Amino acid sequence: MKLLNKTLLLIICTGLTGCLPSSGLVAPDEVKIVPGQAKSVIKSPPLEQLQIIPLKPANKYYFYLESQLLKNRGHLNKAITCLETAVGLEKMSDSKPVFLMEELLNLYIIRKDTLNALNLVEQLIKLQPRRIKLFLLAAKLKLTLKDWEGARDTYKNAIINDPHNHEPYLLLGGIYLDQNDLQKAIDVYQQLITQQPDFFGGYYFLAKAYIANSEALQAEKAYLKVMVLRPEMTEIYFELLDLYESDLYDPRRQKEKYEKLCLKILEQEPNNIVINIKLGLFYLENNRTLEGDTIFKELGLQSLSDSKVISTVAQLYISKKKPRAAVTILEAMLKGAPDSSDIRYAAGVACDSAGDKQGAIEHFLKVLPASGLFRNAVVHIAFMYNEAGDNQKAIAFLKDAVEKVPDEIEFMNYLGSFYEEEGDFKNALNIVKQGLVLDPENVKLNFRLGVINDKNGNKDASIASMQKVIQLDPENSNALNYLGYTYADLGINLDEAENLIRTALKFRPNDGYIIDSLGWVYYQKGQYEQAIIFLEKAVGLVDDDPILLEHLGDVYFKINDLPQAIEFYQRALENEPENPKVLKNKIWKIEMKN
Repeated sequence: MKLLNKTLLLIICTGLTGCLPSSGLVAPDEVKIVPGQAKSVIKSPPLEQLQIIPLKPANKYYFYLESQLLKNRGHLNKAITCLETAVGLEKMSDSKPVFLMEELLNLYIIRKDTLNALNLVEQLIKLQPRRIKLFLLAAKLKLTLKDWEGARDTYKNAIINDPHNHEPYLLLGGIYLDQNDLQKAIDVYQQLITQQPDFFGGYYFLAKAYIANSEALQAEKAYLKVMVLRPEMTEIYFELLDLYESDLYDPRRQKEKYEKLCLKILEQEPNNIVINIKLGLFYLENNRTLEGDTIFKELGLQSLSDSKVISTVAQLYISKKKPRAAVTILEAMLKGAPDSSDIRYAAGVACDSAGDKQGAIEHFLKVLPASGLFRNAVVHIAFMYNEAGDNQKAIAFLKDAVEKVPDEIEFMNYLGSFYEEEGDFKNALNIVKQGLVLDPENVKLNFRLGVINDKNGNKDASIASMQKVIQLDPENSNALNYLGYTYADLGINLDEAENLIRTALKFRPNDGYIIDSLGWVYYQKGQYEQAIIFLEKAVGLVDDDPILLEHLGDVYFKINDLPQAIEFYQRALENEPENPKVLKNKIWKIEMKN
């Protein structure tokens, strides 16, 4: 009995773990066990009285079920093999194995076996030429294989087989648009609207094709047709407004249409911020000041409780590099809310973007201290003075700000950096230490203290500050690199320096300055070939930095490649180094040596 049980178990396990060959072993439901003379229904007959009679080999149903079991267990390749066998058996019976082929197609797609999937879907198309979904799938597979022409031909065949299905038209037109074959795209979409004159999508994409082909009037007609077919689609109204605002459209033709369209949108959405802004600007630009001011006064008042008003102006005009329009709008809004710090700050940013520095400063100065934007406004003004070359004015302005707001750490940090830039390390140290009394663990101030001490020649104090920054913020890549480079430059703790710099690179892997630091570590270790690899990469990432160029010259000098050394020293000289005499002396030594 035990032997019989083992035999049956072997048959069952074999049937569930793979495809069975066409031999004596078959699926368990095709095995007949014929007992001999059994004396009891409970007592099993002796083994020699049993006969195992094999039936015909496993059929397509078995292989299909087996494939499903294997797929569910994650054995995708074995499942495909079984299903391929099932499809083959079905074909041998002169049947059309559509269901099995579709199941196999799904598995090919799951396996991302594009070629086999494409071959199978083309066989299915022959069996079911009216199923447009098969054509679309075939074209998609061809696009995956970058067979553009094949995909186009497949979409064309789909259109021939079902001219009333809009999908092939849209997809074929999309390919032509992507390939900038604009006239063919237009032809396809026109063919679509001829077949389906009430399908709004055909007109929508036809408008897109006309715009791409610089045919503004034709695009306008197509958009207007969409609006007739789908009047609830306000997105089309916005796209038509964009067309009227574009360079494609003659501004003399669009004024009346532009206003009419804006008013039509506002009938449906009277509180639409975008359209109110566009219409108000339209009025101001066309000398209809009273109407424009009325709109913007209301928007100014609305901005006091709705931040979306100002952010919409920024998105529409400042971020799209139309700062002059933003200035016009924001200054008109101030007539409705003259004390709004938010509008003042946005107007200052817009003026700065437009190149009106004085106008920007005037707006920033009117941002109230109680506003959350006050700190930004003060720092912005200081940087504008600094960028204009008047660092002393920037310092005086920030000193005044610190006196008015003595607990503002950010002002102290920037004031310290401006003193540092002037070489006034005493005042720089004093103001930074003043800030650290208020906030001893401030990362920015501790970092600034380390930089100032370094420039003031106090390396030990600088190292201590950078170590504290890393303790406070272990992922501070600036401090990690600064400390690592300091060690490398001093020729000390080189292994630790390498670890620090490699940690910094984890956070900023493409930073040329950090890569230069690593190259400098290898230079100090005497590993010049490694140094060249990193220093060359650093010079490739940072445009003409004299320090990086000098480093590369130094390493080439060490390996006695003197022409290369001179080349990089000279490039460093051309980029205004802090100490040109050192570079000139290095070049002179090489020339004397030769």
